[in-house]
Amino acid sequence: MTTHYVSIDQSILQHPGVARAEDVFAYVGELHRKTGWTRVLAAVLLAALVATLAAGSSLTSWLVVWTAGFLAVAVFAEPVLSLATGSAQGWQAMQRRAAQASEDARLLATAENDPRVMSELQVALTRRALAEDVASPVAAPAEAVRAPVNDEELKRLNNDGYY
Repeated sequence: MTTHYVSIDQSILQHPGVARAEDVFAYVGELHRKTGWTRVLAAVLLAALVATLAAGSSLTSWLVVWTAGFLAVAVFAEPVLSLATGSAQGWQAMQRRAAQASEDARLLATAENDPRVMSELQVALTRRALAEDVASPVAAPAEAVRAPVNDEELKRLNNDGYY
């Protein structure tokens, strides 16, 4: 007669912790299909909070909280990176503008005390204004009209009804 101390016929039974984990993963997957990641993350964080409060073991709650934290990092990595990149570019642009304003202020202070620098600034501003006037379509010169050079051209001009 053989005595068995271990029962290996447990295919029908399922561990309750495994069943809960499978339910949570199925719920999170279904939420992801129905809604965006923000709601999924909120649900996972809520589940982590409930697990932390309800669990008797601190190891389980620690694992759930850190899993939720890593999930949050994975979900929000790209938006946070783009926000950080945009903020850094904005900061650099602001620093460049501040440096340019400071340099302009120093140049103006120097120009107020030195008439040579002031005259150079005035010449540069005048040159810039003239260049803008020439480049603008409003200030474009009218098409030149050729004057008649002989009597025949003068008669033709007069017969066309210009006078």
